[in-house]
Amino acid sequence: MAEIGLSVYNNTLVSKYTAVIKLVDSCLQEAISSVICTKNYTYLAEKYIHLHQGRDSSKNLYITEIVLKLSKSQNLQNMRTAEAIASCLEKNNSEILRVKIVPPGLLYLEPSDLTLAVCLQNLLETSNLQLGYRENKNKQSNKPSNKLVDTGSLFTVQYAHARCCSLIELARQENLLVWAQQEINQNCLLGKFITPNPIPWLKKDRPQQLYFHQPTELILMNKLIEVADNLELDTYGKSKNWQKIAVSVSQAFDGFWAQCRILGEVKIDCLELTQARCGLIIVTQMLLKRLLEEKLNIYAPSRI
Repeated sequence: MAEIGLSVYNNTLVSKYTAVIKLVDSCLQEAISSVICTKNYTYLAEKYIHLHQGRDSSKNLYITEIVLKLSKSQNLQNMRTAEAIASCLEKNNSEILRVKIVPPGLLYLEPSDLTLAVCLQNLLETSNLQLGYRENKNKQSNKPSNKLVDTGSLFTVQYAHARCCSLIELARQENLLVWAQQEINQNCLLGKFITPNPIPWLKKDRPQQLYFHQPTELILMNKLIEVADNLELDTYGKSKNWQKIAVSVSQAFDGFWAQCRILGEVKIDCLELTQARCGLIIVTQMLLKRLLEEKLNIYAPSRI
């Protein structure tokens, strides 16, 4: 990532996160602690500050009411406290977040395109690519059944996963993607993604903007970020409807693939956009696989 020459790629805070919500939480915790300390109040950092996403599916936005909670407990004025926290965030994390204050003291936190690019890349690098199911002999009792399910909504999720696998293989054959293949057989393709590295998420001529501009691209990207957030929040014991989440990913992917292609004119006109779209497909495949096998205990087929 150093070749892009942007400091956010080398930012140690950003580089360790795959879940954007965890990054936003970390920045917010630091800002609140700093502001409260300057006012000589005591702030006990919460294990997790409640953040909820905005309703616009084409925009990645986090909203928190933490200022209202702080003001009530510490006898502080809402807007002044919000302004102080926002000022601290903008001073220390201007490349990471954009901040907006909405009365009576809500904070709207929007990760920058640079931040989204880093977190997407981190998702790609968290594990080797695995297409198909590889049996874990130490967990026979938890092995997903090696068959398709009859439930319509879950079949659509399996179909979306298989479609992702086919597209990734097509991208490999077209030399759009290259990875070090470690094992190939009838049921499984494993490999560590190696090039392009990083995925060209950001424009060459405008290196602070993502290539994605189509609504369906943005919707899929934000849905994937939301899923990564939910998987992170799962460690805090927050229950989720994983079937509903998996179905929503498959629907976002269907919309994306109906409008966006990786071959033909787009490959000729802008190879980087094609590769960025391939990156979205890979992240979709990885997250669908986790949802199917880890959360729903269902087979994630590489072909149907």
